[in-house]
Amino acid sequence: MKIFRLLFFFVIYQSVLSAQVPAPELNCVRRDTLIWTTPLIRCGSINAYLIYAARNPQGPYQLLTTITNINQTRYFHNNTEGGTWYYYMQTDANCSGLARLSSDTLDNQPPSLNPILVVSVLSNTSVDIRWRRNASPEVVGYIVYKQTNTGLVPIANVPNRDTIHFVDNTATPSVKIETYQVLAVDACNNTSLFDQNHNTVLLKAVQSKCDQTITLKWNIYKNAATALSKHEIWVGENGRNPSLVASVGATDTTYTLRNVADKIHYNIFVRAVQSITNISSRSSDTTIIADIIQPVTTLLLKNASVTDKNQVEIVWFWNRNAKIDSVRILRGDKDSGYVEIKKFKAPSPLDNEYFFVDTSANPSLHSYFYKVETKDQCGVRRLSNFAMTPFLEGKGAANRRNLLTWNRLLVPIGEPTGYQVYRIVSGVPTPVGLPQDTSVFDFPDIVGTDEPTVCYKLGANLRYRLPDGSEEEGTSFSNTVCIDQFSTIWVPNAFAPSGKNVEFRPVFTYVGRVQDYKMEIFDRWGSKIFESIDPVLGWDGRRNGQDMPQGAYTYLIKASQANGHSFAERGIVMLLR
Repeated sequence: MKIFRLLFFFVIYQSVLSAQVPAPELNCVRRDTLIWTTPLIRCGSINAYLIYAARNPQGPYQLLTTITNINQTRYFHNNTEGGTWYYYMQTDANCSGLARLSSDTLDNQPPSLNPILVVSVLSNTSVDIRWRRNASPEVVGYIVYKQTNTGLVPIANVPNRDTIHFVDNTATPSVKIETYQVLAVDACNNTSLFDQNHNTVLLKAVQSKCDQTITLKWNIYKNAATALSKHEIWVGENGRNPSLVASVGATDTTYTLRNVADKIHYNIFVRAVQSITNISSRSSDTTIIADIIQPVTTLLLKNASVTDKNQVEIVWFWNRNAKIDSVRILRGDKDSGYVEIKKFKAPSPLDNEYFFVDTSANPSLHSYFYKVETKDQCGVRRLSNFAMTPFLEGKGAANRRNLLTWNRLLVPIGEPTGYQVYRIVSGVPTPVGLPQDTSVFDFPDIVGTDEPTVCYKLGANLRYRLPDGSEEEGTSFSNTVCIDQFSTIWVPNAFAPSGKNVEFRPVFTYVGRVQDYKMEIFDRWGSKIFESIDPVLGWDGRRNGQDMPQGAYTYLIKASQANGHSFAERGIVMLLR
């Protein structure tokens, strides 16, 4: 190893340099043999080369030998005692009055250790090895070694001592851990001793389809120049430059990326960062196209509405990227006790909205409650909110009034904004009046004398809140209710078979809705003289074809309607002749 002597020469003029006697260039010591290059002397002839030696670098140095053969470039020191010796040389020349320069001081030991600074992956086929410039002046270059199946073997000679890195383009750092050492070499081919191995960081990635994660695993970078301070996780997506997403501890060897998106092309690497210097070793890159079972993150049952065919259509909203295996439709008479009414494979691809028509329901009986359950390809089930159908009831009342009532509609993902009553006119719902406030659950409708039966349905106007914060409006329709209006009866108190009122019979409104009709006529002694079961067939004042005398007769009229309304009228009618 060379020892710098504390000789500083400030060269100002070339003439000063030429006024000294150059020493031989002591190149190296190989197995106790000193090797030098003879100097160029211009001031006079060379008498000899002087070799000085000492046991320690500070001296004292003694003249070891005088070489009188001026062409000689080697000298073997018979170092019978062994150990370390330090040498320098001077030139004895006929240069009167000029000072002798001394060569560099060398020892008989190999060059000093040449530890690696860092090993870092450049690509899937190349590794960058970096080190500091060796302090031993006799070093002329470096030898790069790599671990193979047969051990450490040299893979490159770096002939310049000032070159402090090498790129191994024969590496496979994405397949295996590559291990290196760098030895310093002098002109005698003496090499430094082997130091500690430095290895690349090999990164592996395993994705979990059902957990939506990518788990990273890597090996620890050993023998760093300074202790590791952390590991940085760098991630790029779809060709974009990677960015730092997380830092973990110096001894950590795993990290899990969560909420991984399906079909995204991820490029990932890890940096092992050294403390103090922040020098880092980049791992191999891992490229992975995520194949994720995207779960159902959104499942909103928006509406349950009765169709014109008295069936129930339900509509729901789900995230289109979900990978759903099966769908179950659940129904209950209230918000509990749900049972499966249909199970089917999910469509592919998914639309934002999907609907199902329940043909087995009878929404004229009561409200129905529905839920949708999904099972994704990982077996994870998700249950929606409920949606319910409106239920409309109605009955006829006196004075041509139809009284409509309905239940309060519950909307878990929104709210009703009003209730609109519709008449069904020629099969088309036609609004009746203005929408009713959400606190009103009944409505009276006045019908005309030509409207014996009127059908209605209710529309509940809704406002939904969607997952993105936006709002949407819709309508949930009820069952259809048809109401028979109450018939009214008017009975005349006299008739004249030979006048204008030729027969006696009651007058009904909505006569077509009258059923179970029966009219009986009795004389003053209580004998039945006439009977009719047809409301349009009256009494003409005869009995068995014979005119009955003028006078008072008793009548009894009974009838009913399908809506439950019934009539019972008894009175006196005058027969006029």
